[in-house]
Parts: sequence; C-alpha cells; structure tokens
Amino acid sequence: MPRKFRKSNRKRRNSPRASSLNSVGGIFNVRLAELVTVSSDSKGVCAGFIPSDPSSTGLNISEFAQFANLFAQVRLMRMRISIVPTTNYGTGGDTSGFALASTMGLPGTPTSMSVVVDNADGKLVNLIRLVSSHGYMRTLKMTTRPTWADVTSVNPGENVGCPGGFIYYSDNQPASVRLLDILVEVYVQFRSRS
Repeated sequence: MPRKFRKSNRKRRNSPRASSLNSVGGIFNVRLAELVTVSSDSKGVCAGFIPSDPSSTGLNISEFAQFANLFAQVRLMRMRISIVPTTNYGTGGDTSGFALASTMGLPGTPTSMSVVVDNADGKLVNLIRLVSSHGYMRTLKMTTRPTWADVTSVNPGENVGCPGGFIYYSDNQPASVRLLDILVEVYVQFRSRS
C-alpha cells in the first residue's frame, strides 16, 4: 500500500534566513526600483552606464537611504531592466541598433557600439522591433553572489556589495530626443540591523 504524505502548513520564505524588520540578526530582502530616461545628444548618440549600486548618482534610488539607516551591510542579489521606446521608430529616417550588455565591472560610458557588443554578454537590439513587441527585458549576468559591503560604500570593489550594471550605446538616432524609458529593478539583501 502506498504511503500517504502530509502536506506541511509551514510558510516558505524567500531565503533560508530571511526575516522581518524586527529581527536584529536576520537578512532582509528588498526590491528597489527607479525609472531612467535615455535621450540622444545633439549628434544623435545615446550612451551610458546604468549601475546596480542603488546609491550611485547614475541611479540614486531614494528608498535606499531609508534602508541604509536601518542596516549596516548590503549585497546585490539580482538586477533587471525593462526597456520601452518612447519614440515612434520607422516613421522616417534611419536608426541604428541599440547595443546593450551587462557587466560586473565599472566601465563608465562606452564610446562605440563595438565596445558594448564585444562584451561577453553584448546584444544588439532593433529599436523598431521593441516598439512592436512592447519592450525588452534583460537581467544582469552574475557568475557568483557578491560578498557583503558596508552601506556607506556599496560598491567598493569587484564582486563586493552591488557591483556592475548595464552599458549601452546607439548612434544615428534623432538628435536631442527622449528615446527610451528604462525601469531598473535592483533586488538586494540587507543585514546587521543597527
């Protein structure tokens, strides 16, 4: 006769050690989000770096400061971006592709499309297709989980705290136009409640 197994009524947590804000020694998981606008310059070029560091000037998620007041350490668990074009492409004039890559370093603003595409995770996206498919989503590629960093220095070095982000480059776009809205989602863990 087959054995019957009872279903457990215990609630499952996001992390084996996840806990509430009241717990001093636990780990707290949080999603931080910000909307970033990408525009072309006077020559029709858009290039930049979107960091995973929620306290950096490139992202500056205001909620992070509130959590930093409560906890002493932070680390990145995942970063995801959702890209939605704000310009109607294909209605006149040529546009080039949009190069995008996730990187665990701090490369700064790329100077050409080849710099982005030569990255191991580099992709070339057709902006006209983005309009028809209602956006494009990418996740930061991480080979190992970053170690903990102090909340006052969120990205002190390689694979510590909240390293990396996304680099992008596109040229031959309409000049001085808002091209894209990018929803940036940073999933982090905090610990060492103060």
